[in-house]
Amino acid sequence: MKNDLSTDYFDCPHCGIKNVIYKKESTEHEEVKYDTDSYYRWVHYIVKCTRESCGRLTYFRIKEQEIKPGRGWHEVDSKEVEIQYPSDNSELPDYIPENIRKHYKEAVDACSFGLKSAASVMCRKVVYEICDIQGVEGRDYKEKIHNLGFDKRITDPLLNIKNIGDETVHAKGWDIETIQKAIDALGIIIDMMYTQENRIKAFSKQYTAKNQSRKSESIE
Repeated sequence: MKNDLSTDYFDCPHCGIKNVIYKKESTEHEEVKYDTDSYYRWVHYIVKCTRESCGRLTYFRIKEQEIKPGRGWHEVDSKEVEIQYPSDNSELPDYIPENIRKHYKEAVDACSFGLKSAASVMCRKVVYEICDIQGVEGRDYKEKIHNLGFDKRITDPLLNIKNIGDETVHAKGWDIETIQKAIDALGIIIDMMYTQENRIKAFSKQYTAKNQSRKSESIE
């Protein structure tokens, strides 16, 4: 994740504004652990977006590392965000079908907390919902995905996301990085299917209205 709180600004997951100033509302340090040549500790932060129109809270768990004992934590060599909630602006527009919005948000939230199985299953539910809403037929969801009529750029990722969910159900989990990329890919597909289509419809509606107005003016 990009946010690491090493500066006094972050990308607010609520209002979607990048590099906005934040205020630390709460800081709590977990016990120090020793591993080989390094000391680690975990720091829990609650930060508040300082934009007056936002002002919402975000939780971080950050892993701090000190290479050599005794240097002091003010000389931390690395900061690694392990958990951020919410992780990003996972609220999808209202014109996207309700269950797709709901399941996608649940996948994002589960991934934010490292709940790999839950995130995988929710991603698969989004894929199933896409097939159901499109009303495609098929003996199973693999066949339904093929029958959506999309090219391989969309069909293959949908099949792979379904496979990740299938293997998770059968106790063959995937790593969190792959699941995060699956969520990212799913978000792009949703954008391609619904957001881009909505923008095209908005243009067509605008053009039709303006064109009719221009014709009326020319007649007058």
